[in-house]
Amino acid sequence: ILQKTRGRLFWYGRDLKVSLDGLTLTGNQLAWRGGGPEWSRGVNTDGYFPHDVENIMACVAVLATLGVDVDQAVRLFEHPVRLPHRLELVAAVGGVTYINDSKATNAQAAIAALFSTEGPLIWLVGGQGKGEDLAELAAAARERKPRRVVCFGQDRLRFRDALAGHLPVEVKDSLQMAFAWASGAAAPGDTVLLAPASASFDEFNSFEDRGEHFRKWVHELE
Repeated sequence: ILQKTRGRLFWYGRDLKVSLDGLTLTGNQLAWRGGGPEWSRGVNTDGYFPHDVENIMACVAVLATLGVDVDQAVRLFEHPVRLPHRLELVAAVGGVTYINDSKATNAQAAIAALFSTEGPLIWLVGGQGKGEDLAELAAAARERKPRRVVCFGQDRLRFRDALAGHLPVEVKDSLQMAFAWASGAAAPGDTVLLAPASASFDEFNSFEDRGEHFRKWVHELE
């Protein structure tokens, strides 16, 4: 369908096929081709989540089509805009990394969060579900293999039923109880990830409110 659009089509992504015009990233080399002068620049992506890189590339691609100076455009990799509650690194306490992705209010967002982390994982999931089929989320979780899953909130039993049998699952009434259990069970090298795959309204005013509470509890550990 995209190939039939009347507009000029540019792509962006890692290791684009040579036949596709747009912005490609190979290793740490960013290159533009097919629309105006071709160029290539080295960029630093160390410490970025995969979605960070993709979002910045999308912005650079738009700037490139608008004719913005290349060196100015690629500086987005030096100063990315990071919004709170979106795979936000809160702190590392006692060798445990705490990540706040309260904005992950549906299954697809939670799947992205799961695969944006590396190493041993304790995953906090739950809240006020949106009635989604959880089969894809469960399949992704089995592939990612968290060390522990802590289901909390209004739909905690629904998440438990979807995930138990394949993963070690704990069930807690509230996010605060889930956090307390996770922080107590975490060992150096673990990541505790809040990616709830649910709305927040069973306990909180908004996903921002939920994320602020998560932050507060992490900082209290410090």
